[in-house]
Amino acid sequence: MYQISNKIYCPKDIMQLELPTKLLPNPYYEYPFLVIKDFFSKENLEQLNEILRVDDDVEQAKVRKKDINIINRKIDKSIRETKIHKLPKEYINLYKKQFIFFQKKIEDYFCLALTTSTKPQVLEYTKGSFYKAHSDDSNMILKDNKLVGFTTVAHQRRVTTVLFLSDDYTGGELVFNYLYDENKQVVKLRVNSGDMVVFLSNPVFTHEVLEVTSGNRFTLVQWHDAIIN
Repeated sequence: MYQISNKIYCPKDIMQLELPTKLLPNPYYEYPFLVIKDFFSKENLEQLNEILRVDDDVEQAKVRKKDINIINRKIDKSIRETKIHKLPKEYINLYKKQFIFFQKKIEDYFCLALTTSTKPQVLEYTKGSFYKAHSDDSNMILKDNKLVGFTTVAHQRRVTTVLFLSDDYTGGELVFNYLYDENKQVVKLRVNSGDMVVFLSNPVFTHEVLEVTSGNRFTLVQWHDAIIN
């Protein structure tokens, strides 16, 4: 195992792969990801959940291919079962305001300067929904069903932010497939609604969303480009 922070390890075979976008945070941190508590207030969350739960303007999330601009229009539900909501305008403004407030904290943690960002989108996972292991900036390269490397499809994705908007669901944990704790257990996160998880978008932070077994898991996701300090 390769130690990437005080409490987290990554398998050596992953670290030895050709990873063109490999970037790691300070190895002396407790964790290689950042959790920002109370990004949204309880009142904001309650109001937004009321809107999302009656919103029928949704689309089925698709899987991108070799290039970030190429989308597989045939939905492959064996990889991903997720719905996308548009974030109401008033909450876009609130989100932007809050993000600016926390931006320096993110930049300092990962030693970079954020530049452009994608439009924030709300993902809904209902019972039976999931998202299999994937990297946000790369696709896996398999040979005889064995992982041999990654090919970058989204160079402009350096940092991923996931803001959790709901609590009333079971299952749906965020799993980092190649990160392990001191007990050699894969890292599995379940944070409170209103909290944001921030991590690097490269293959070291390959992750999945486990199947939701009940309730509605709402998250607000965004990807950010950055200049590396």
